[in-house]
Parts: sequence; structure tokens; C-alpha cells
Amino acid sequence: MLVLTVVAATGNRDGTLTQGLTTSMTSCAPAVSSPPPRSPLSSRFLPVGGFPFGVGISSNGKWAFAASGHDLKAFEVGSDQLIPFRSIPLGETGAGIALSPNNQFIVIANGSSGGSLVSVRDATSSNSEQTPLSIAAPAGLGAIEAAVSPDSHYVFVTLEGSSAVAVFHVNVDARGDASTTFLQTIHVASGPVGITMSPSGRWAYVVSEVGGGPEGRLTVINARGAESGGSSPVVRSVRVGCSPVRVITSNNGVLVWVADRGSNSVDAYLTRSLLSGGEPKPVIRVHVGPAPVGLAIVGNRNVLAVVNSNRFGGSDGDIELVTFSLKPYPRAAPEGVIPAHYFPREIVSSPDGSLLLVANYGAGQLQLISIGPKPLLTH
Repeated sequence: MLVLTVVAATGNRDGTLTQGLTTSMTSCAPAVSSPPPRSPLSSRFLPVGGFPFGVGISSNGKWAFAASGHDLKAFEVGSDQLIPFRSIPLGETGAGIALSPNNQFIVIANGSSGGSLVSVRDATSSNSEQTPLSIAAPAGLGAIEAAVSPDSHYVFVTLEGSSAVAVFHVNVDARGDASTTFLQTIHVASGPVGITMSPSGRWAYVVSEVGGGPEGRLTVINARGAESGGSSPVVRSVRVGCSPVRVITSNNGVLVWVADRGSNSVDAYLTRSLLSGGEPKPVIRVHVGPAPVGLAIVGNRNVLAVVNSNRFGGSDGDIELVTFSLKPYPRAAPEGVIPAHYFPREIVSSPDGSLLLVANYGAGQLQLISIGPKPLLTH
């Protein structure tokens, strides 16, 4: 099946750029293009055992976390290294994780009906033995990714096996102890995986694979309506790329980036196009490496880090850095590729953008990439 795509500016892996409005017929056949040059940025690899999935960095940049197997692992962050600190048993297999913006708790999806909440205070204390707090949606299946509202009061978890998103309220008392309440389950297109919140907290964006074909969907949820128990919080469900698996917004919320694993590309949509009538078209399309999954915005820069997982290729993946801008017209350009190991999956940036943390799921490793304080923008 062919999909008509209108793209305002296309940044290819070889650095070429098409300006102006172009129309092209595309399918879910992966794009073939020349890779950008290898980046000079250095990496440190740390074996952690198991299969590390979700990763996170605290808002002060001093702590890193990874869900690996049945444990949440905590690390002190050095200038260019991770120092193992402790492991916290979760009781279930950890998947995607999210840190609350107020730096009070970590939510870990569990592949089942919900996940676990662990306080940052307990995760970074050698004396705490507190049991993680479980969250569960009735009849929920396949919890895989999580997002926390900007005010840190609500948690959204994608339920891949239930074609739904579960919503929970979180209350943290003066002592730092959390309690949760299940609010509702929101049904979305089948196979929801990636989820992110708008910077304002007004919207939640969810991408669904829908069978892995060209009919991937992006669902826009009225987050505030969902948090208040509204019965119809879905605002729109629109067609996006091939097997979309992750979604993230730009720092200012103007762009929504989607990783299309099935077509080896990442697409940027204007937020307003996702909220208005008609099928949205990407304003930027970047052809990247094999099977892109994890996405991260690097600090406060207009730099997108893309995890090319190569999960179906049987060899190592890589991390691709792409600069982007909307002025004077939408455009993107490659900064370079950083080698990873087998099946890199998730990525997160430190708040200041000086470090990237990657979970090399298939290799049982974490990868710390040192970027430094200088901006990467060169185009």
C-alpha cells in the first residue's frame, strides 16, 4: 500500500536537503541512503546484566536509572562514567521508565497491567528498604511506556496488549511517601507503544503500530480531561508513518517527532496540524538508520538523538544526532553517528544536554555518551 506524503523539508542521511514543498509517493519499504559521518563523541559502556530497557536521568543530573530484568538499577553520574549504586527489586520485568518532573519518583512500566513507582529519595539512599509501589489497570495487558504530567500528579502508561492508555493519580505526602489511584483506561488504536506529554501538560501524544503496516496512528489525548475523569478525552486519531513506536515533542512543544521504525525515518509534525482537521503531513522527514526506536531532545538544543536499533538486522545499532529548525523554513541536517552495541533501545538526555544515556538492550549494557557543554548546531 502506498501513502501520499507531503513534506516541507527533508533532511536525508547524506545531508542533502530539499527546500520548498515536495510531494512523493512512499511505502513502508525502508529508505536506503548513505550514512552520515561517524561522530567524534566518545562513549563509555557499562555491563549491567539482564536486558536494560528504560533509562532515566534525575533533574539535577547526578543520578541515572535503568530498568533491567526485575530490577531498577541506580547509578551515580560522574563526568564521563556511571558508578553503580544499588539495585531495587521490582518483582516484575521492567520496561519503559519516566521520572517525575519534580524529581520525586520514578515510574517503571512492567509489561503487564501497569508498573511500579519508586521514590527518587529511596533509590538514591543506601539505607532505604521501601518496597516499590505497584500501579495496575483492571484487565490491563502489555504495559510498555510511561509519561508523567508536568505537575507530577498524573501518570500515563501505554498498554500495548489492551490497545489502551491507563491513567493514574499520584499523591506524594510531606514525608515523600507516594500513594496512587487508578482513574481510567482510554482506548486508542491497536498496539500503542510510545507516549509523551506536551510541555504545557494539556495534551498526551500516543503512537500505535496498528499491525506494523502503513496505517500507524497518533492519538491526541486531552490530558487534563483524562485527569479529571472525562469520559471522552481522545481529541483526534490520525495516520502517521510505518510502525511508529516512539514520540517526543520539541522543547517548546511546537513540533511532535515520531520514530517510524518500519520505514527507517523520523518525522516532525506541527502540533497545530495534529489538533486541526484533515490528515497531518510531516514538515520534516529525516531518513535514518535501521529500525529507529528511542528519541531524545538533547538538553535545550534543537538537536534530536535517534536510536537506530537495527533490531531485525542481527548486528550493532547506532545513535544518530540530527539538528533541526523551523526558520527560515523547516529543515534538518545530520551531525553524525555514534556506534552502539547490539539492539540499542531507549535513550535519555541529561537536563543540561552534556550526556546521553542509552540502553543497549541486546548487549546487556548501558552506554554513556559525553557531548560536553558546547552546542552542536553547525548548520
